[in-house]
Amino acid sequence: MLSKKYLAAPIQPEMINPVLYFSFPEIFIPREQYFFPGGIDERKNTITNKLNIPDVADISFRRTSFTYPECSKADIGISEYPVEQLMLYATVLKEYAIAEGYDTAYAFFVNMGVLSGKKRFFVVNLSSMQAEQSGLVSQGRGSGVSKYDKQYSNIVNSKCTSLGKYKITNKYKGFYGNSYRMTGLDTTNDNAYKRNIVLHSMGCIPDEENAAPACISEGCPAVSDNFLLSLSKIIDSSKKPVLLWVFDSNLEEVVIRKPKNYHSCSLHLHDKPALP
Repeated sequence: MLSKKYLAAPIQPEMINPVLYFSFPEIFIPREQYFFPGGIDERKNTITNKLNIPDVADISFRRTSFTYPECSKADIGISEYPVEQLMLYATVLKEYAIAEGYDTAYAFFVNMGVLSGKKRFFVVNLSSMQAEQSGLVSQGRGSGVSKYDKQYSNIVNSKCTSLGKYKITNKYKGFYGNSYRMTGLDTTNDNAYKRNIVLHSMGCIPDEENAAPACISEGCPAVSDNFLLSLSKIIDSSKKPVLLWVFDSNLEEVVIRKPKNYHSCSLHLHDKPALP
């Protein structure tokens, strides 16, 4: 069952180098602040939220100063990601889907900033703005000497995950069974089709969270067999391409311009991913 406050099972996160953010007229939206908490609808096993979501024009993203170390001996990332922040991404992507003619019923989101053994692939209902499902997903192996090295690249043969928005296109039968080709919609992932980056399942990825990291891929967002079946129901029933947004919340932060209940005296604590 999904956690009441988070989309991954709650584990007390370690915090390093906490930074106080003070800015005007822009404000960084931290975890557990600014939004009203949601609850669980036990009948549907979904997260329900009464969120004070700002207009899409007021939402922007900016890079953080965080960088992943090389040759890491442990998985690096956050263990929890608030649904409130995910809905900011969903708000932006819904407006993009409307403008570009993509499916506006559902969208998929992958936060690679979450530990790979935690559920970080999220299915969001864009009508109700609810996260209905979550699952494990692989990351690209890249060229690092450690399987824990987290690298992003759009270069052909890099074997890396590419951040950015994708449209999910035609279904086909591949080496891993049913798979879906994807087209990158940003400059950070526009080689995805050329690189054969597709959505597929792998038997080494479990359905449930595990202390051990999920297995790695050649750059594809691979999920468990059962989770792909759930995703297929949404993709196959849609008359328009479903969108997938792959991002890393450790490398970018959400900024809201002039929120209604902003107070200039507010201080906000931004927790960083734990290093080994």
